Amino acid sequence: MVAITIKNHMMGLLGILLIGLFMHASVASADEYAIGTVKSVKDHAFIIRGDDRIECQIGDAIFQHDTLETDESGALGITLKDNTRLSLGPQSYLTVDEFIFNPKQEQYSFVTKMIRGTLVYLSGIIAKLSPESVSIKTPTATVGIRGTRLVIRIDQEIEEGTNQEG
Repeated sequence: MVAITIKNHMMGLLGILLIGLFMHASVASADEYAIGTVKSVKDHAFIIRGDDRIECQIGDAIFQHDTLETDESGALGITLKDNTRLSLGPQSYLTVDEFIFNPKQEQYSFVTKMIRGTLVYLSGIIAKLSPESVSIKTPTATVGIRGTRLVIRIDQEIEEGTNQEG
């Protein structure tokens, strides 16, 4: 009777161990598709992924198509896989439309859209190897990167298609 109970406990522990290994494997494979990591957070910053709005924590993964948002006192710093660094100031809203970093096949692209707020951009490997593959869209212009550092400030949201004079 004692031998059966010990065997049942061992099988239960083995099951828990296997579940843990499968969960770790699925997290690891999800991280393979991560394009960057949150390196710093001040006050409230969020990742909007699909219908989810996740409060940022240091170490969180960033994925293609994520939207990054900060509140009125928030700030966020991320580093992408090619060592591009993005820093968002208060009341910022930025989407990562495309990120391709495949040096073995010489495929590069970084396209982002800044809707409002402040962005400090420090170029990484993509901008050094293929500067024409980097663009930052704003409500009124598209910025091509030809250097290593850029600061963009958009004071308010501007609806696409509106004429802003003055």
